[in-house]
Amino acid sequence: MKHRKLVIFILSCTVAAQAGECKSDNFDNLKRTVHRIIETGITTGWDDKLLSRSGDMTALAIVKALPDAELTKPNTIPNVLDVLYGSFSCVFRCVESASDREPRLTLLLLDHLREHASGQLRTRVEETTKFVLQQTYKVRLDTHVK
Repeated sequence: MKHRKLVIFILSCTVAAQAGECKSDNFDNLKRTVHRIIETGITTGWDDKLLSRSGDMTALAIVKALPDAELTKPNTIPNVLDVLYGSFSCVFRCVESASDREPRLTLLLLDHLREHASGQLRTRVEETTKFVLQQTYKVRLDTHVK
């Protein structure tokens, strides 16, 4: 079941990229930035700005930047969660693309990480999932009110 979800996730990402939802230069920059942040745990103001504008595209960049064996390591997961948190911290005001405001790929990635985590790390994955859902729920409410 775990591997089936991952295969579906990767296929979804590939289809999304081929459909032109991601601009090549911006996506490559996001992928390099995500890789560096996850490996070093260090962000800059430029990184924060890039992440806050990326939304769900960040999950695709993470999957493309890191092999699954690296992605699911217990010492890597916290940095992945920080990156995802940053990409949904300003989703209503900052993410221009409506499709990137919906956390489809992000929720699949978080579910995959939860399956590989335990204890406090699993709790942190669940808290990040809850945060992402709360942020996108606000977007849906504000969008429908207008």
